[in-house]
Amino acid sequence: MITTSTILPQISQRLSPFSDTASLDAQVVLAQVLDKPRSWVLAHPETELSPYHAKKVADYLARLEEGEPLPYVLGNWEFFGLTFNLNHSTLIPRPETEILVEHALSWITRKPTRIWGADVGTGSGCIAVALASHAPHLNIIASDISLPALRVAQKNARKHNVEAQVHFVQSDLMPKTTRSFELICANLPYIPKHRLDTLQVSKWEPKSALNGGANGLEIIQRFIKNIPIHMASNGLLLLEVDTSQAKTVCALAHKSFPQAKVQILLDLAGHKRLISIEQ
Repeated sequence: MITTSTILPQISQRLSPFSDTASLDAQVVLAQVLDKPRSWVLAHPETELSPYHAKKVADYLARLEEGEPLPYVLGNWEFFGLTFNLNHSTLIPRPETEILVEHALSWITRKPTRIWGADVGTGSGCIAVALASHAPHLNIIASDISLPALRVAQKNARKHNVEAQVHFVQSDLMPKTTRSFELICANLPYIPKHRLDTLQVSKWEPKSALNGGANGLEIIQRFIKNIPIHMASNGLLLLEVDTSQAKTVCALAHKSFPQAKVQILLDLAGHKRLISIEQ
């Protein structure tokens, strides 16, 4: 007889060689398999697993032992208090990106009237959906060059009941529109091409969402050069970058927005993570 109390240590032991949070990951895996909250799994140690559930656990463990990231195995991940559907056509949302959402929402709350925003390179839609969920007076266009990623993002908008606020467009960077945007957010590829094959992340996550060209800044540079025509006179642009690129991106921002207030904002680990450009 296999129960939750007997299988949890077994899962944790198998995950421990490649996870620093093996015990927690084991609970998350079993909760997903049983379709129950993690708290329920811990509160019901006597629950017996059916052969179907036991096989599902074994399948998940086999994928994890191959190195596949847990969010892809689960098919979902949490970001800014919301659960997002994922697959290999989208990046896994990172906690570092939550600082972008926090700063955007802080700015939005000072705007009592309905405003328009853009989320460029939306991927799973985590930024656009999180913003819309917390700001009912925000309409946001979410663009991505990847159609499979946009399909995932649309599902996430429906899942969190913001499909009326978030409008998805397939586009290379900004969509073609004459509209000006008060808020523009972007988390664009910034890894230098020559480094991609040396990183474990590129084995599982879409390279098109990681590859920043020869120096890691090709897409960001093109974006900053062309974005001023889309930004409202009282607008805010938030751009996530690699910490090593922050000063260079600031210089690019000053060139495109000579009158704007340009700041480097730190993430919770103290890394230079976010460029804020406020007109």
